[in-house]
Amino acid sequence: MINTTPRTKFISLTATQKRALFWLLVVNTYTINTANLIIPSGDGRCSLAIFGMNTFGFGPAWILGDPFIRQYCNIYDVGQERVGFANSLQE
Repeated sequence: MINTTPRTKFISLTATQKRALFWLLVVNTYTINTANLIIPSGDGRCSLAIFGMNTFGFGPAWILGDPFIRQYCNIYDVGQERVGFANSLQE
């Protein structure tokens, strides 16, 4: 059953510590900058732009979505059945 009730967590936009998020995929580490991780809500708070989900027995999964796509270009090589990532021009 899919949880249809959103559970958005907010943090202060004035937080003094802004940290990047690091993901280790196979042998590469991918960093997502704070600017790509947060969504301002307009009331002095912001929400995290990624979310976790239950994968029904396979452990937790994280949906990186837009923050990852903003940070890295996705390169699809259908012939070789692989996906690559390159730094985007915007940080």
